[in-house]
Amino acid sequence: MKKIFLLLSICLVFSTTGQSQALIALVFGKKISTDRVQVGLFLAEQNTWITNSGVGVPNVGLAIGAYTNLELGKFGANGWRFENYMVFKTPGGGHGLDMDQAFADASITTDYTKFNRKITYFEITPIMRYDITNSWAVGMGPVLEARIIAKDIYSKKDDTGSYEYTQKINSYINPIAFGICADLEYRLMGGDAHGLKFNLRYTQGLTHVYKSSANITNGQNIMVHIGVAIPIVAKGSSDASKAAN
Repeated sequence: MKKIFLLLSICLVFSTTGQSQALIALVFGKKISTDRVQVGLFLAEQNTWITNSGVGVPNVGLAIGAYTNLELGKFGANGWRFENYMVFKTPGGGHGLDMDQAFADASITTDYTKFNRKITYFEITPIMRYDITNSWAVGMGPVLEARIIAKDIYSKKDDTGSYEYTQKINSYINPIAFGICADLEYRLMGGDAHGLKFNLRYTQGLTHVYKSSANITNGQNIMVHIGVAIPIVAKGSSDASKAAN
């Protein structure tokens, strides 16, 4: 079901990109995307863990947001860029946690053996990026996350049917999390500034996921995602940045 949702979401974004470009260009004019500044939409399939939870299988979810790319020097190889990602919905948490990590009372935990912890954040990630070639680039930057909602999902199947119990756990999860990320990016169209961009990103949390009231001694977010950045290019935007290179 998750894979189907991811595929449909990507198809929807691609199918409406033309309309989005027209609307944004109408509101902001052709300056929405220039030789030095580009904006666009961002989607990523994100895999998440919480350290010290004894979890080998990640939570998998869809991150949705937008980005701004600023060319700081010459375009292409050996150039520097600043990119800022604003992700409105980024998944966190862990899959298949042991019951010693649970916050539910014994009437629930005795009926289940594992559960999934799902945390949704609003995320801002400014990245300083270096272009190794016209197409390939690496980057690093801080990650700031604000918790939106957190919940535990207990589910099981037996001879009598399927059962699920959901518990909201916002009161146990810190509202703010910090981390650091490393990122590898590939740009299509020979590295054209307005081409699609694909990235592989690893994020290591630096702060504790849980509040002290949770009585869990340690736990940081770990996130690995594969993303696509879809530039929004107003009609008539030039490719002068590529030609200048």
